[in-house]
Amino acid sequence: MILDKPVDVSDTFAEGIIEDTDIDLTKLVEEFVNSNIPEDSARIKIQYSNVFGECYRVNVWTKTFAVDRVVPGFSIIASFLIELKDGKILNRTV
Repeated sequence: MILDKPVDVSDTFAEGIIEDTDIDLTKLVEEFVNSNIPEDSARIKIQYSNVFGECYRVNVWTKTFAVDRVVPGFSIIASFLIELKDGKILNRTV
């Protein structure tokens, strides 16, 4: 697998800063993913979206190349359900 570009956490569905707080959700999500996924994985995108209340779905995308394929393959290597509570992320993935 070849990492095409650095991990892009800017391509998200939710806003990065939580309203009326100084919490940078993008930074918290990136730190959470880095602590749960090996850094040597070919991550190209971390995407998160609000599911309900303070709960978010986080998907970690990769891009792979194969000699028998004309186009690269994209897949989600990890998906988490997280909750933001008191400025910290709690892993609610079953």
